[in-house]
Amino acid sequence: MNWFDNEPDDQLLPLDETRLFQRLLSLGAMFPPKRAITSMCRGCLEVETRHVYECDDHRVTCSKCNGRVDLWPPFEAMQVRHEWLPRELAKKLGQIKPVVLLPNRVWRLAKVSIWRKPVVVYLLRYGSSSDLDRLADALNVDDEHRQIVLSTRQELPAEVVGKNRLAVALERVARLEPEGLVFGLPNLAEVIAEIDSTPTVGSMPAPRWFELSEDGSRLRVQGEELVLRRKQGAFVQAIAEAHDAGQARPKQSWVLKRSGYSSQNTSLAQICRRKEFARFIDWRNGAVAIRKIPLPKANGRENKS
Repeated sequence: MNWFDNEPDDQLLPLDETRLFQRLLSLGAMFPPKRAITSMCRGCLEVETRHVYECDDHRVTCSKCNGRVDLWPPFEAMQVRHEWLPRELAKKLGQIKPVVLLPNRVWRLAKVSIWRKPVVVYLLRYGSSSDLDRLADALNVDDEHRQIVLSTRQELPAEVVGKNRLAVALERVARLEPEGLVFGLPNLAEVIAEIDSTPTVGSMPAPRWFELSEDGSRLRVQGEELVLRRKQGAFVQAIAEAHDAGQARPKQSWVLKRSGYSSQNTSLAQICRRKEFARFIDWRNGAVAIRKIPLPKANGRENKS
């Protein structure tokens, strides 16, 4: 579904006769094709493509400097109807229509119940890194519940994915068929269980042998303190969250996702290059934990105890 992420959001696409685009046209996900023309300004060299009636070709000027332009041969062009996908997804979740949080960027699809807990589902159309602050602000409007963010991207930047927010690739939960969009809550819940595996409370958790500041900036173990910078605080907070749920050694993959790190990270050094970090954090055998006793300063290597 990468067609949904085309930039800019008003981009005109040459008429495509492939089965996919014909299906999108028939479903209403694309505006019907219209005559378009590409122009290049003789002065500022600005290149533009826009819908133009044949009788208006002689009136075309540069929208940037109003200068004279050279015209290229006309062609049929389509345009994405961005409101179609969020509307269809919301309908499948029992919502009449989605709420636009950021035009052509972020939609709140529905509030649903997954495993008897309230979850808010969103659709995010990721444009560029320059949009990160606006995207995060839009999602932070209502963050009292767990958030599931659907996107055509496989992974979203850490600035967008927060502690209580899980990104799900849209292609894993939805697909286009000739009769329309196939998507539903049961499949969404199943995929979330696969990629999230949030620790569930089983036996009573052991008391904390560590102290973690509320903002996640400092970790204290046995009287020694580790300063946590940037996302390192979220990383340690995720370990602490798992500990409080009864899992003192959660999976590395879960902690990475929970704290906004890429699942491609395979060593603790990729989280923090300071050797001091490994004195407090035990990373081995696919699991991660806060050490009960920091390693000696003279020995930067992790032991197996």
